[in-house]
Amino acid sequence: MPDGEVPATAKIGETVPVKFTLKDIAPGLKLAADLHGRTAGGKYMGMVKWGEAPKAAESGKTVVFNILVVSKPDLGSVHVASHLSSTGEFKDRVKEAKSAEIKIVQ
Repeated sequence: MPDGEVPATAKIGETVPVKFTLKDIAPGLKLAADLHGRTAGGKYMGMVKWGEAPKAAESGKTVVFNILVVSKPDLGSVHVASHLSSTGEFKDRVKEAKSAEIKIVQ
């Protein structure tokens, strides 16, 4: 499962496009993607923004999520946590991935 193509930087209030080019995906799966954060000091903050409703995942297709970067105290970076499941729910995941960190800039 790809980890998603993301920009290197983002600003609070900006929508971040996250592009997944899917390969070798079993039929009937859904892709979900959410933003998770880290403080400026690198401490994990958990999920900071739900990404959108899960989307149908199909080999050979490109799926894009547009996720708004919201303001959180001491937010230094975000990354996209994504997963594939038959229901779209994390508890039912069959694969998961994490994107590169996206630095928050002014």
